[in-house]
Amino acid sequence: GAVVSNIVRYSELGVAAVIGTTGWYSEMDRVVSIVEESGIGLIWSGNFSLGVNLFFQMIASAGEVMNRFSQYDVMVHEQHHKNKIDSPSGTAEMIGKILIDALDRKNAIVTTALNRQIGMHELHISSTRGGSIPGTHQVIFDSDVDTIVLKHTARSRSGFAEGAVLAAEWIQGKRGLYHINEMMHSIIRGRK
Repeated sequence: GAVVSNIVRYSELGVAAVIGTTGWYSEMDRVVSIVEESGIGLIWSGNFSLGVNLFFQMIASAGEVMNRFSQYDVMVHEQHHKNKIDSPSGTAEMIGKILIDALDRKNAIVTTALNRQIGMHELHISSTRGGSIPGTHQVIFDSDVDTIVLKHTARSRSGFAEGAVLAAEWIQGKRGLYHINEMMHSIIRGRK
């Protein structure tokens, strides 16, 4: 609830900002106006983990490749510690959106337990909670003859800090509202 008022304050102070909070996206139009009127730079994401954002880039590329190979079905599975409240994780949902955008044959995400056959157009995201698992996400492309797995495992929360610091350095001197994908594309292409 405090995100937009904090952005107003950053704009009054002329300070660039990194926003990693979720739940404010319905206010995006207002935030765009605030940022544009003040001339500050602001970068946002629901996940600033550097490794996860590299993983997202790989998933997008894999989705583009696999779009032409309909013999491979795709699914997402994530595991987290027993104290995690949401299921699936927001990161798993972000992975699902990347895949839906990349694969013509998928247009719906299912996150509940399936007590039926999955539709060819559906992408299933499954979750497991238990133990002390810090966070593991897998994208599984499966066919009758083989399986291809992309996997990210978090070992500590330091990756989030690394990504946020990188974003804070990258946003300096920029004006406007940016998503972390724009930063990642810029860095991958060798631009700052």
